Amino acid sequence: MTRLPRITAALANLVGWICLAALVSGCYLPTTIEPNTLTPAQASASRTPALAQVEQQPASATPVISTLGFSSPSPTRGLSVSSTSGANTPAATSTATATPNATPTAGSSTGAAAPASPTANAAPSATPTPTSTPSLTLRNPASPSPTRRPTRTPTPTRTPRIGYARIGIQKPGPLSRLVSPIQAVVSLIPGIGGTVRIELLGEDGRLLYREEMTYGSSGDNRNVMTRSIDFEIPAVAETGRLTVAVEDPDGLVIALTSVDVILLSMGENDPNPSGDLLEPFFIQRPWSQQRINDGTLTTVGLIRPVSEQPVYFEIISSTGETLGARQMQPDPDLLEEAAGGYIPFEIDIPFTISKATWARLVIRQVGARLTGNIALNSIQVYLAP
Repeated sequence: MTRLPRITAALANLVGWICLAALVSGCYLPTTIEPNTLTPAQASASRTPALAQVEQQPASATPVISTLGFSSPSPTRGLSVSSTSGANTPAATSTATATPNATPTAGSSTGAAAPASPTANAAPSATPTPTSTPSLTLRNPASPSPTRRPTRTPTPTRTPRIGYARIGIQKPGPLSRLVSPIQAVVSLIPGIGGTVRIELLGEDGRLLYREEMTYGSSGDNRNVMTRSIDFEIPAVAETGRLTVAVEDPDGLVIALTSVDVILLSMGENDPNPSGDLLEPFFIQRPWSQQRINDGTLTTVGLIRPVSEQPVYFEIISSTGETLGARQMQPDPDLLEEAAGGYIPFEIDIPFTISKATWARLVIRQVGARLTGNIALNSIQVYLAP
């Protein structure tokens, strides 16, 4: 009899704990589970055990407290999610029993309480990583490019390199005002056995100074010589010309250059600088010692006229006989366009010979005020009938 009160007290205590647990579980909001709307095909596929993707609950969801001895007023429903990644990817579904958390929905009012669903031993399932299916992008084929027709490539014309003249007067420069003696500096290639002739002429062509010198085996090298030239004139000043020429062993002039100066009988020197000393008559064809047939010598090259007088083209034999000659008057328009530069030329010189012989093609130009040649260049050729 003494045990009955103790049993009664234990039962009452147990009932109290059960009631307390019921009250505590009733304070949480129920989780509203939206019913799944499945098509017949999806419902049929959800019956097959497979792996499905389960949506992850948000981190802010309210935790679920499991109760003892109470069954959920609403049955636990299986959530099935079907994932279709493409036409060639099989649909994988998984049926998992999940305990919905107490999450307020649009249909529930704030502050209203409803019994929570107990946890029914739901096994967690891994969320599969969605596989992206590469998409094939079809591009329009590029329009064919137009066919390029071969074009004619122009052949570039090589610009000839014009060198220094065979004779160059470095001092004095053009129109220098000079008193006696004149200090002349000349750079030249005399040639083997060649003779160098230096002359100073007055304005009426009279000879004021002359000197000749012959070079031996060193004649093929360029030499620089200096000369002191004395002169006397009757007037206070007059125009003069300093000429330097080179002759071959036969006495033919093969190169010549000159400079016009102003001669003073008193006063001081007033020199001017020399020019560029380039060859004024540059011969491209024929080349030196070329054989020429058919009675015509075609000459091609560049000229820079040193006066307004005609340019003479001559074929001179070793004895000094003229075998053929032409002359050319430079076009004033071309001279103006060249602005002191070179202009091209091409000229045919007919000749008549009875037997093969060596000769010289001579290009020269004379002065306007003072008589005589002011520039001359030549090359040796072999003429055949």
